[in-house]
Amino acid sequence: MAKEDMMALEMEEGEMESGEGEAKAMADAAAIDEELDGMSEEAAPVGNYPSRPLNVLGDSINKILPLFDPSLPPVALFQEDVKGKLPLEIYKPLVMINAAANEAMLPDLAPPLDTLTDGRGLEMAAGKVILLGKNRDFQMFVKSAPKKMETEVEVSIEAPVAEMSPEEEDSVMMGRM
Repeated sequence: MAKEDMMALEMEEGEMESGEGEAKAMADAAAIDEELDGMSEEAAPVGNYPSRPLNVLGDSINKILPLFDPSLPPVALFQEDVKGKLPLEIYKPLVMINAAANEAMLPDLAPPLDTLTDGRGLEMAAGKVILLGKNRDFQMFVKSAPKKMETEVEVSIEAPVAEMSPEEEDSVMMGRM
């Protein structure tokens, strides 16, 4: 390993010990979350959403969220109609539920994301979410899925190799005989 690599490794170890590495990891995670929020916001459908169907969908999502992670915050109730992009509070968990339904090989029960343009589309999605919450196969799939992604990192530390002259190399080889 090159001297620069060794120094970088020592610096990273020092950062981890001092807590700076943890702070950097938290900052990196926050940056990734912000980037994903931006992607979700761009992908969110646009329409006219009455508060009642928004709340029906929110209630159905709230019933199924504990299957994924009990610490996930519930979807808040909407007091007013929403015109424009579907609120991320609804869209992000709905995308997660849709992906899980497809991974569980239950595409017919996956809440449709392309029809979320009005109250009727929201109510149909709520019905699919309710059906998924009652489906035993889906419940088992979500419970058996890993909760957090773990990354395995392999670190190899090589000892520095000193270069020898041919005479030194010969003497070392002769010494082994």
